Amino acid sequence: MGALGVTSLVVRMVFVNDRLVPEGAAMVPAQDHGFLYGHGLFETMRAYDGRIPLLKAHVSRLETSARRLNWILPWTYPYLMQGVQQTLAANDVQNGSVRLTITRGAGRGWHPGNCENPTLLIIASKELPYRPEDYTTGLAALTCPFLKNEGSPLAGIKSTNYLEYILARQWAKSHGADEALMVNTTGYLAEGSMSNIFLVRQGILVTPELASGCLPGIARRVVLQLAGDMGLAWEERQVSPGELTAAEEIFLTNSLMEVMPLTTVDGRQVGSGRPGRLAVELGQAYRRYICSLL
Repeated sequence: MGALGVTSLVVRMVFVNDRLVPEGAAMVPAQDHGFLYGHGLFETMRAYDGRIPLLKAHVSRLETSARRLNWILPWTYPYLMQGVQQTLAANDVQNGSVRLTITRGAGRGWHPGNCENPTLLIIASKELPYRPEDYTTGLAALTCPFLKNEGSPLAGIKSTNYLEYILARQWAKSHGADEALMVNTTGYLAEGSMSNIFLVRQGILVTPELASGCLPGIARRVVLQLAGDMGLAWEERQVSPGELTAAEEIFLTNSLMEVMPLTTVDGRQVGSGRPGRLAVELGQAYRRYICSLL
């Protein structure tokens, strides 16, 4: 309790451009292209023991996306790493999440090229959206009626223009599911609204190829690396939605959830209706890998 019996409120600190400021004091210009047009990029990362072990991979993906937008970012990896660490420390976040957002800032109309006045925002939270029991019971997913445009210039970019994913997730939630599975315009599976998707068919691990329009997920890449290390056969290829019915296992990945089993898809039980063996083993291997980086 504070003075006069008033409970002290914890003020979250956020990193804006070059300094930490109270969340309520964080501001962006009225003409910021991220606010006006969704002209920005972001990365969501998981913190373990006050560190982001996969930070370099996230920043590398961010830089790749920036080049596709014809941006030249003014911040180096050491600068971004320092900003992330300062934000974690200022908010006493040991285990939680960090979102790093970069927008083009306030510029002259639609002129291409370098970000003239970019905005950098880093937010840390102790909250994680997934519960321990989710991993033991598995989640439910529905195939979404909204098509993913694999030919879009935004395909494979984690852009702040995120409305199609939000609408897909809202649609799934309104129909009693946890995640929406998105099919592309050629009729093949692409990804989840917030995740990459894996299937197990006759003991082989299968995931949609990047040409399907899916995001090149950081956790996705780690899982494929771990599968190879474990001697598991795996394939990146076109995946028909019909294969969901025949799959022995289905699971999702992203940096916050790590490896999450799906036990119900389109109202049908997946496999035994419980998290599959490979999902559990890869989830355990993923956590061991993360621990080896700390």
